Amino acid sequence: MKQMKLAWMTDIHLNFLDDYNIEMFLKSINQNDFDYLTISGDISDAIRLIKHLEFIEKWIKKPVYFVLGNHDFYHGSFEDIDEKVRKFCKDKNLIYLTNNGIFKLSKNTGLIGHNGWADGGYGDYLNSRIDLNDYYKIHDLIGLNKMERLTIMNKMGKTSSRYLSKMIENGFEQFNNLILVTHVSPFKEACYYKNQISGEDYLPYYSCKSVGDMIKREMKKRPDKKIMILCGHTHFAFEKEFGNISIKVGQSEYRYPKTQEIINIT
Repeated sequence: MKQMKLAWMTDIHLNFLDDYNIEMFLKSINQNDFDYLTISGDISDAIRLIKHLEFIEKWIKKPVYFVLGNHDFYHGSFEDIDEKVRKFCKDKNLIYLTNNGIFKLSKNTGLIGHNGWADGGYGDYLNSRIDLNDYYKIHDLIGLNKMERLTIMNKMGKTSSRYLSKMIENGFEQFNNLILVTHVSPFKEACYYKNQISGEDYLPYYSCKSVGDMIKREMKKRPDKKIMILCGHTHFAFEKEFGNISIKVGQSEYRYPKTQEIINIT
């Protein structure tokens, strides 16, 4: 039986490239041997996201499973972009994983995903002086004070956690292995910057404690099952196994998108 292969990309930021270089990049992906492609967020920005999804659909002739990252909502709102993406992807080989169920990659492995969001749970949010572009470019966050932002961050993290908890429960009724695609790392240990864990100022914005705590609880109940998490956001590579949990964070650089890895599906 043929072993299935999953190509993984993250933080490709196609809005930093012109149309010609986007086409060259997408054509180059087809030189890899893979059966599915997944993208763990930050594909473009809200202004050009649908256009760039059209490019992906045109040049990648395999199923493409993706989530969105914070940059994908720049110059737009959460609800509006979510609705536009769902409408565009209907009846296409582009599958928006958020709130969209479980997908079979092989007899033993299923795929789930959710955009996720940094929830302020790790680090020292209240004393952090970090000021993100998110607060000036995502309509839902413009003009809010620090506590109002934290309320939204907490809510989005918990929403992602609740959904993924159900998907993990349902997924392990069908498969021994799950691959979970999200944008933000669920573990602070995976938030690396210059070969060390991000500082207390940055951790609130680069990790999602709600999802991380949930994954640890669910996997502790299932020592015979395995989950692999694919994410990005930090732009710094990290890979580690925590018992039956493994996580891969992709390295990325603006204007230089790449395929992170071709993953053999068991």
